[in-house]
Amino acid sequence: MTDLEITLLGEPRAVNPAAIERELSLLWKSATENGTPHPVLRACALNLLVYLKGSENLGEISEVIGELTVQHPNRAVVLISEPDRQPAEFTSWVTAQCHLSRAGGKQVCCEQIVMNASGDQVRHLSGAAIPLLLADLPVYLWWTNSSGIEEETFKKLALVADR
Repeated sequence: MTDLEITLLGEPRAVNPAAIERELSLLWKSATENGTPHPVLRACALNLLVYLKGSENLGEISEVIGELTVQHPNRAVVLISEPDRQPAEFTSWVTAQCHLSRAGGKQVCCEQIVMNASGDQVRHLSGAAIPLLLADLPVYLWWTNSSGIEEETFKKLALVADR
């Protein structure tokens, strides 16, 4: 990781997938009301869909997303697929990663939405993620698992991805 100072805005907490947009609004509202020493700038130049088979690399992926925000503010939707894990569950949470601008005045923040599905709930990942993409912005798909390209989830996400 670089010497970039990345901070998390808000504590990751479980949220119903249907309430993600509302939760993001509350997150941004609390950021502007908390009197932080540096103003918070909500910026977004692209959508980033990230697919992980298992949650082992989530920390590393989150760091990369935070570093990417420096040059490319984004909304990241991280999908964790664990088809062999039981019981079948679908959980999600939201956070924002922020860093000080090079001028040191504003904090530029990106939203990170994480959805974790296990068992037969894995089939709902693409359907839950696609409506969260911001309109009129490019969609990048980062498929971290070289195997599984033929999976139905990949096919659905690739249809909405520009890159």
